[in-house]
Amino acid sequence: MAFTRVGTQPDSGCDNKETAEFHQIIYRKELAAGTAGLTSWEALGFAIGFEQGFKQGILRGWRHSVLRVARNRFGVIPASFEQTVLNANSVVALDRLLILVADASSLDDLALSGP
Repeated sequence: MAFTRVGTQPDSGCDNKETAEFHQIIYRKELAAGTAGLTSWEALGFAIGFEQGFKQGILRGWRHSVLRVARNRFGVIPASFEQTVLNANSVVALDRLLILVADASSLDDLALSGP
């Protein structure tokens, strides 16, 4: 994890500039609200925890989206694919998986073993 100064925003891992800017605005507003009245050390601890939670929340949303699209398209999905999605630790990796699911015509196109 990269440490950031209080008042800076994490890299949300988004490729889309508009989405990344939105995440930065939300991050700054939430961080400012959460650090009001804290000492600098308390604010630093809050900022580090907030950054971790912020990144985890973005990844959780992407994981949910990939799995939802896969289940909507194919019904039951292979456990190996679900585990791959749950283990993905970047928006870029999850975006690739989402594109893979969107472009696949069958579960066989995902090149994964059965459930």
